[in-house]
Amino acid sequence: MGALATLLQLSAATVPSAYTSIIIQEGNAQGVDPALIAAVIQVESSFRPDAVNPEPTGQPSYGLMQLQLATARDMAGDSSLQSSDLMDPSLNIALGTKYLRYQLDRYGGNEAMAAAAYNAGSARYRAGSSQFVNQTYVDRVLGAVSEFRQAGSSDAVLPSAEVSDTPPIDWSFGDWRLWAGILVGLVVLLALARD
Repeated sequence: MGALATLLQLSAATVPSAYTSIIIQEGNAQGVDPALIAAVIQVESSFRPDAVNPEPTGQPSYGLMQLQLATARDMAGDSSLQSSDLMDPSLNIALGTKYLRYQLDRYGGNEAMAAAAYNAGSARYRAGSSQFVNQTYVDRVLGAVSEFRQAGSSDAVLPSAEVSDTPPIDWSFGDWRLWAGILVGLVVLLALARD
């Protein structure tokens, strides 16, 4: 019932039907909760496959999951990949999900930190500077994840563990990873404020 439950869940949460099966397939292949994939797509492009964001850095991002060409090439292992290739929803979701899995692995399954790194870019987020963390973006992704996970009837909600070994973030005081991340962020902010 896992894939069927996810399909019902995502369909009830207004994911365009053209992308539901791709999101589920890539989520299962990469071990990423389809609700997280759908949330990133919703926040990044509002499910518009032709979305292009002309970054001020000169590195635009493309497609449903708003991938920069260099990142997509790294994830695909293909230096001949072109920006026009990223307008293909299947390829974009596959590469974006692979990048999301990479960020989840880097941050111990912490969805908030993975979302921040996905948005800021690995190099800028790795530098530890909170100036590159868009907290509004992270909040929007996590809010959408919550909505997708709660969509549909209780029978249709797919627990995160059925798709991935990565547990969802527990916003109570019991999730030490969340609080450790917040503490690290505060320490970085204090260090920057002193400089």
